[in-house]
Amino acid sequence: MIRKIFFFIALIFFIGGCDDAKVEVANSVDENQSIEMLVLFEDAGISAVREFDRKVNSKNSYRILVNKKDYHASIRVMHDLNLPRKREYEIEKLTSQSGFFPQSQSLLTLKYDRVKALKLERQIEALAGVLDARVAIYSPNIRDSKIREKVEEPRASVVIRHFPTKVDLPFSLSSIRQMVSLAVNNLPEEQVAIELVPVNFSKKKHSLKASKIWPFSFYIDKNDLKLAKKQIYMALFFIFVFGLFVGAMMGFIFLYKKLST
Repeated sequence: MIRKIFFFIALIFFIGGCDDAKVEVANSVDENQSIEMLVLFEDAGISAVREFDRKVNSKNSYRILVNKKDYHASIRVMHDLNLPRKREYEIEKLTSQSGFFPQSQSLLTLKYDRVKALKLERQIEALAGVLDARVAIYSPNIRDSKIREKVEEPRASVVIRHFPTKVDLPFSLSSIRQMVSLAVNNLPEEQVAIELVPVNFSKKKHSLKASKIWPFSFYIDKNDLKLAKKQIYMALFFIFVFGLFVGAMMGFIFLYKKLST
């Protein structure tokens, strides 16, 4: 029994001492996005590395690793900056043929518009200063327009999240409008609506280090540290009381059997 107690205590200290252990925060990330994530993590004060993702049969696939104590901060960065972006899979899924029956012209038009939008998003996000982009394209169906006896014009809208700058934007809105106009048939540049959303990337906001509750390896946000300690200590107190109760009952049963004999 004493050996088990010592083994349990040693195990707790061993687990609690693994501060520099690396944990995975993203996988199946392409090379461009992996470099982007490393730079953004570095700006947030988070040490990160990348390595080939051996689970994926591709030379252009990586996984991102951070220190265990930086896990929560890295997840917050990824959530705020919408990283990593999974678009190649969606394009492949939309362009692949599914089922035995041919799809309607309206459904095919919607799919083609979505594929064009995804490709435009990828091109816009390659511009300097752009964090991410969302493109919506509407191409009217000629057959439906004839039935309704109303000619509709194609439309497109672009929402761009970017890092704010004190000077002019590093990308050109007219070039983006021209890019979208060339991708959609019969779409004039003035019909492309662009919405800019500045994103304040605060290093102080994301570089908050999680605190560790000794002797465990749990890392808790500093804002929740007090409440977490209270809950853990209450749980340990109830376990201690329960152990005393069980021990007292076992002692009572043992004493009762001994006196009865």
